Amino acid sequence: GARGNGEAGGEIELRGRVFNQAVLVGALQELVCARSEAELCRAFFQALVVLFDIDQAIMLKKIPNKEFLVGTLAMGSKQDEVADRLRVPCGPGTIWGLSFAEERPVHFEGFFARHGPSVVDEQVANYLGSTFLVIPLLSGGEPLGAVAVAVSEGHWKDLGNQGEILMLLARQVAAALRGHRYRGLLKREKVLSAATLEAAPVAILLSDSLGRVRYWNASGRRLLGLDAGADGAVDIWEHLSFGRRLKQEAMACLDGGSVFDLQGHEWRDPEGRPRWLNLRAVPVKMGRKVKVVWAVEDATAARLYEREREERSRLLEEELARRTEQLQEAQEQILRAQRSVVETDIARKVAHEVANPLGIIKNFLAILRLEKGEGHKDAEVIRAIEGEIDRIARTIHKLRELSRYHPEDPERAGGYVQKAVADISVLLKGSLSAKGIALEVDVSEDLPMVKLPEDGMKQVLINLVKNAEEAIGSQGRITVRARVDAENPDEVVIEVEDTGPGIPEEIRSRIFEPFVSSKGEENSGLGLSVCRGLVMAAGGNIRLKEHGGAGALFEIRLPRSTPFPSS
Repeated sequence: GARGNGEAGGEIELRGRVFNQAVLVGALQELVCARSEAELCRAFFQALVVLFDIDQAIMLKKIPNKEFLVGTLAMGSKQDEVADRLRVPCGPGTIWGLSFAEERPVHFEGFFARHGPSVVDEQVANYLGSTFLVIPLLSGGEPLGAVAVAVSEGHWKDLGNQGEILMLLARQVAAALRGHRYRGLLKREKVLSAATLEAAPVAILLSDSLGRVRYWNASGRRLLGLDAGADGAVDIWEHLSFGRRLKQEAMACLDGGSVFDLQGHEWRDPEGRPRWLNLRAVPVKMGRKVKVVWAVEDATAARLYEREREERSRLLEEELARRTEQLQEAQEQILRAQRSVVETDIARKVAHEVANPLGIIKNFLAILRLEKGEGHKDAEVIRAIEGEIDRIARTIHKLRELSRYHPEDPERAGGYVQKAVADISVLLKGSLSAKGIALEVDVSEDLPMVKLPEDGMKQVLINLVKNAEEAIGSQGRITVRARVDAENPDEVVIEVEDTGPGIPEEIRSRIFEPFVSSKGEENSGLGLSVCRGLVMAAGGNIRLKEHGGAGALFEIRLPRSTPFPSS
């Protein structure tokens, strides 16, 4: 009978162990299958009740990088619904901190045997209605939280080996809790990544290694005109108008594992508008396959701005060059005007100082010739001297002409270019024709009055025509043209052009200076100086114009007597 009772007792104990193991396995399965932290807490609380007869507990979660715990869920407490209001410090010197540091359960009574508990710990004990055991929830040495269970110190010691099972459950809860948190972080990362991709200001595309695109974000739809409901893949090479050579270059770069960059790619959007794109393609290995992430930025605004900046820069340079040329021309006119004033002063002084002595010399020569008689051997010498004196007198006369019109002369009146040209044409056409030189006139009849009198104009034009006649010799053409300047209606432009040999290069820059001539030593070289003095005195300008042909071309610009009426 005793043996039978012993066998029966052993069988009962074995059945109890099998039952506990079955319950433990079931509890562990419940923990593994929990789909949320709340389900995980409830599964753990159920295991506490079934395996350890503990029906009062509270789960607290460790806040990362913070020294406190917050309540998440409670069971059997005085107020389970306010568990999430608990805030418990868990730094060094606390029962919770010791539990984490030593990675073991710590009981309330043993920890506070020598000194009283803190206010918060007393609140937790009051909340549970009993002293409590702190069970750390650790995974890989990282504290994720803790569970406070209402159990006396004696009850905890009576659990014996079951304490190891309790810690096994706690470690499993911590591992599952860590998995849930990682899954939550991963889910948030996915949500954030998706939101970031959709909100990105650049187009993000994902293609295979052959360039077939199946994913694009909102910017890709807007910028590249990709249809959100398109069936099948989009060929990026064709859609972005890659030529054969550029496609081969890109594919070779990506197949080699390198990043492909393309700046300022010209492309036309689906509406036919020109666009400039900056592209960057990065090969990414996903498992056994290689995918390509494309980032496409619209650089059209920057490109158009750069073009506008270049165009503005070009226009500013042109305007600067034009203004510089105008400034140089104005400076040259000022210098010419200053030289003209000096020259006219010199001319007046020379004419005044030389004319009287020459007259006296000529009178003495006349007396001497009369005394010697016409047949005297010195009569011819005297006549030659008189001839040279006459030539000097003519030069002095030209000096007087040079200073005749002064810029500050208030008595000067205006004149008409067409009348002056008509008069010199009548005077000179016959003599020129006799030499085989044609005088052609192209002058509008309705030209306005200019500030140079007609006598002055005639003198200038006769001088220029005579110079042209001497340069041609025979068989040639002299053309006189006059018109209102189309760009500046306040100026009349006169041109005198000939078919002669032109002005030698070495004197072109000094052609208007006194005593400079291309006709040899016998010429005084004052004619063009006189012309310039007359023109500049009227506020005009005269120059030897480059025209790319044979002969010489002189341009005269004279201001109108009355300004052109503005619109």
